[in-house]
Amino acid sequence: MPAFLQNALNLRTRAQSAASDIQSLMLTAQKAADSAMHGERAQRKAGSGEKFWQFREYVQGDRPQDIDWRQSAKTQRIYIRQKEWQSTQNTLLWCSHSPRMDFTSGSWDSKQGSANIITMALTILIARAHEKVGLLNHAQAGRSEKTLESIANILCGKNSAGTLPSLTRPIPKDSAVILVSDFLDEIEEIKTQLATIAEQSDNVVIIQTLDPAELSLPYEGRVVFEGVHESDQETVQNVASIRAQYQTKITAHIEALKTLCVNYGWHYLLHKTDEAVSAPIAALWQEMQS
Repeated sequence: MPAFLQNALNLRTRAQSAASDIQSLMLTAQKAADSAMHGERAQRKAGSGEKFWQFREYVQGDRPQDIDWRQSAKTQRIYIRQKEWQSTQNTLLWCSHSPRMDFTSGSWDSKQGSANIITMALTILIARAHEKVGLLNHAQAGRSEKTLESIANILCGKNSAGTLPSLTRPIPKDSAVILVSDFLDEIEEIKTQLATIAEQSDNVVIIQTLDPAELSLPYEGRVVFEGVHESDQETVQNVASIRAQYQTKITAHIEALKTLCVNYGWHYLLHKTDEAVSAPIAALWQEMQS
């Protein structure tokens, strides 16, 4: 077969595969959005379910009963718990795309798969509510079917989004921002990268997406841990001997990320990939509609 024909066939195959991926993401996200809506209504009726909480420092005139003593005990400051979602003109989402996000320890979706579904499902719900939605650093937000397809195409493609968001365009005034990633970078690096976003938006949600193995380190015996690159390998002869230390470290990292959100007045939610992907979607959607 002539080379140009083979290249054309290869291109067509890749295009068909990409189209299939986009369609699959759209269908899965629509199901997750529908499930989240059903769950959100049930939670409202029962008065239960996960909630997003936003904190700010106590000021004179605040009611003592609104003090969150648990959160305050973690720092030297007193915090008031408030549940609010400010009115916005646009909602901009950002989804991490890095080799690290491809990890899964079981039969459930990878971190990337879960993050893509969460991002796309929220996009669908926001558009259904006749509000403008878009991706951080991309074209103007909208609510049309073309906008949804464009976002799905970007999520399924090989885009340049890394482990942390880096602004290449200003955030429009009165925009909400939703960031979905594993946020496993060093906390100081996270602070540096998120500082620019904090300067431009007060209405930010961080959805930390982690595999359950990253929280518990459930392995036994000798294990070779591989990083993104082939040279990034570390052999542990007895995983059980470091499990407690690891769990302490990952818990401290998550608490540091939560504290960062508290200091900025942002919302935070942890999603474990072995759990229903509709849970964080329903929790955030309930918050946005309250």
